[in-house]
Amino acid sequence: MEDDRIVGKSGGAIALIDPMLLLDKLIGAWRNPPFRSRQALRLPRGFESVSILSTDPPLRWAVTGESSVTRYTLFGQGGPRRIAVSDIAAALKLLEGIPEPVLNFAEVELLETDEPGCFFENDVDEKGIRWAGKIQTWLELATGDARQREAAEDIRGQILHEAKV
Repeated sequence: MEDDRIVGKSGGAIALIDPMLLLDKLIGAWRNPPFRSRQALRLPRGFESVSILSTDPPLRWAVTGESSVTRYTLFGQGGPRRIAVSDIAAALKLLEGIPEPVLNFAEVELLETDEPGCFFENDVDEKGIRWAGKIQTWLELATGDARQREAAEDIRGQILHEAKV
């Protein structure tokens, strides 16, 4: 990245030189994570009950970027919130949810994956819900439909503003 002039060294520190180019390279390399299995659920105790997933330390989990968009920008979205989990069987046991055959009637859709990006730099709220970070959310939305891409542009602007560009 130093050869590409994305980062540079000054003394012993590494500094970000071109955050826009870094984001361009990230989106160029982005691929949607593979999911091994899925399960739609209704949750008797509501969406906030997903924080119980944190009681199983080996279980990695987070709300996907696509479902975390409202943490970062205004966006109307229907359907269940999607949650990436490293072990769907363990998550199902903890949540005690009711399987829902009609996706639009579910509160959550569990997506099993080992993709590290789904669990990297999450934003945990005061209720213990693990939301995708801003960059993960931007990546997922930037490759979505027209409305998602528009929301992704807003989030990209926030990322660049925070990088002082």
